Amino acid sequence: MNNVHEIHINWDGPHCFQEVADMGGSGDCGLYQLYGFHPIYGADVLLYLGKTSVSFAHRVVEDRWALSQDKKRLQVYVGRIDYESGNLDQIVGDPVDIAERLLIKAHLPVLNITRNFDLSEQGFMQSHIFNWGTFRSLFPEVSGSRWSDRFWK
Repeated sequence: MNNVHEIHINWDGPHCFQEVADMGGSGDCGLYQLYGFHPIYGADVLLYLGKTSVSFAHRVVEDRWALSQDKKRLQVYVGRIDYESGNLDQIVGDPVDIAERLLIKAHLPVLNITRNFDLSEQGFMQSHIFNWGTFRSLFPEVSGSRWSDRFWK
């Protein structure tokens, strides 16, 4: 694989909604995972994986999860891109967007409705995600070469 772009994500959590509501600063953006109960898959499963460019407080707390009857037991993990690691200056596209799409494609969270992203673009095939910290049930690494649409057609 030539010209692989490494995307390093530092995850931390679990956080309750009140803690996430306080994450409204300029560095409080990136990716997030929600874990909780699903009637088919059971308790404590990856429900949703999303991204925010505004803040975790804005996106996660204001999202549809506020209406969940099991809100007190939902756990949130937040992931911030490490812009100092890897070679992100050479990546084609937004690293947060690329990471979100590749992670959704690789893990298929049960409540992510959009799963069939077009991952044939060069930015996806050349990206390699490394998950660090408390990344929970995500794979430690996700290769764009593996999950891009290149070999799935």
